[in-house]
Amino acid sequence: MPILLLAEHSNGELNPATGKALAAASALGDKVDVLVAGGSCKPAAQAAAKLKGVRKVLMADAPQLQHGLAEEIADHRAAGAPPITV
Repeated sequence: MPILLLAEHSNGELNPATGKALAAASALGDKVDVLVAGGSCKPAAQAAAKLKGVRKVLMADAPQLQHGLAEEIADHRAAGAPPITV
């Protein structure tokens, strides 16, 4: 089963901590998918797609996700909004 990594970003820019977390997740020996959730987060999702070891990137881009709160992301998913594969 793939590992799902929630990307750390500032909506437009991927945080270097995501790469470090990816290295740790990859060391577990399974495939890693990255979820980039936020408002106007497409540039961060595109950057995540270029990281070595990423199987696929899922993007949930919506204005209500701009603060990166877990509750907002959970509500977004519970409402049935599918992530977009980048």
